[in-house]
Amino acid sequence: MGSVFFSDRRTVGHADDRRTYLCSLCDSRIRSSRRGKPLTDEEVRNIVENGSAIATAWRP
Repeated sequence: MGSVFFSDRRTVGHADDRRTYLCSLCDSRIRSSRRGKPLTDEEVRNIVENGSAIATAWRP
């Protein structure tokens, strides 16, 4: 769970045992845009699910 490059990443688990990883740089950028409020695990899951749906729609 982490590597020498991403040892401080945030791991969010999904109901189907998948994992989503959020690096500390992205997490801090999100916090600053949300006036210091971090994303909840549920918000991260929703972003991943919606992003996956969008990516699927763009496939040829």
